[in-house]
Amino acid sequence: MARRLPPTLFGGRARTSTVLLALLFVSVFALYLFLPVPPAPSPVQPAVSTPSPAPSRAPSVAPSPRPSPSPATTESPPRPAAPTATTGTRTGPGSPSAPASSVPPSPSSSLSPIPQTAVPSPS
Repeated sequence: MARRLPPTLFGGRARTSTVLLALLFVSVFALYLFLPVPPAPSPVQPAVSTPSPAPSRAPSVAPSPRPSPSPATTESPPRPAAPTATTGTRTGPGSPSAPASSVPPSPSSSLSPIPQTAVPSPS
C-alpha cells in the first residue's frame, strides 16, 4: 500500500502544504543568493578597423537653399469640459456606482480653446 503524506506536521501545528511552500521559498532564495548574476552584455567593438570607401567621382551639386524655419507657435491643449449633472438612470455597461464613462469627451463636445497670440521676446 502507498503511504500518503499526513495533512499536518509538528503535532498538528502546521499543514503539510504550508511547510512544503516554506521549504520551496527558502531553496529559491538560497539559489538567488549563491548563483552569480551574468554580466550585462558589453557593446562589441571591432578589433580591426575597416578601410574607408574610395571617394566617388560623382559630380558635386550645390544643395538647394532651404527656407528658414519659422518660429513654431505653441498652443495649449484643449481644456476638458466641466462635468454636467444628469438626472435619471444611467444606461450602458457597469453598475450604478461606476462612472458614467471612462472615455474623455471628444474635442467637438468640449469647449473650444482660447486662441493665443505670440508673445514677443524681451530684447
